[in-house]
Amino acid sequence: MRIAGTKPTEKPMLIDRLAVVATAVVCIMVFACRTAFAAATTPVPEGLVDLTTASAGCFAAYYSTSHKSYPVDRAFDNGSKTADGSRWLATVADNIYVTYKFKVATVVDGIGIFLPTLNYNCGDRAPNTWTFSGSNDGETWTTLDTQSGETGWTDGEFRYYQFVNSDAYLYYKFDCTANNGATDYMQVQEIEFYGPEQVLPVFTDLTTSSAGSVTGYSTVYANKNYNGNKAFDNAKNLSDDGAMVHASSAVPARFLRQGRTQPLTAFA
Repeated sequence: MRIAGTKPTEKPMLIDRLAVVATAVVCIMVFACRTAFAAATTPVPEGLVDLTTASAGCFAAYYSTSHKSYPVDRAFDNGSKTADGSRWLATVADNIYVTYKFKVATVVDGIGIFLPTLNYNCGDRAPNTWTFSGSNDGETWTTLDTQSGETGWTDGEFRYYQFVNSDAYLYYKFDCTANNGATDYMQVQEIEFYGPEQVLPVFTDLTTSSAGSVTGYSTVYANKNYNGNKAFDNAKNLSDDGAMVHASSAVPARFLRQGRTQPLTAFA
């Protein structure tokens, strides 16, 4: 269509402006798509830490079938992110899941997933759809987060998923219902649960010589040196001099310690 006042070979100013607007819209759309994808790989927020440490807990006795050379414990071994032997291969033919048990109930509000850095069919084996749940008895579960359509994984990629949770649970379960097309395994290098850093209670031994003393004890071994006092002498070595040996397993070993300033308890 020709616009009045222009030559057939000229571009009307209106068309030029429309072209500029269209280009701007496309750029905004592209940026929005990139931003949306970046949200799925958001870095771990400041103040949150990986809670799946050897001192905090371990995977529980509830997990699906795995490759014998790449068992489920590798998902929580905090091993090298590049080591071949540190990855978990879960058999696709089975219901893929793993339960992690903390030593004390813990608040988790994010999960991170690492893929191997080497090309082990990472994209197809990567998790696509899963549910993350919490429980305090290992039987009744509360769904905390669900993800689906997680595609486009690359070797060595890390993705972090934040969700809202303020309740502390003893057990957490990662239940994967689909990978990205591989027919043999679902594969991850590491699974990490994130939350506020845990401050465990500090216990103090109250059975010190200044706090009290042994006032009586049951029959002991024939050698009188191995008496009830030895049970509270705070000897940390393995020498015989620090041992208390009871005379008979048929008679309960009884100790009576008189507390001077603290209630009768081992730890507080």
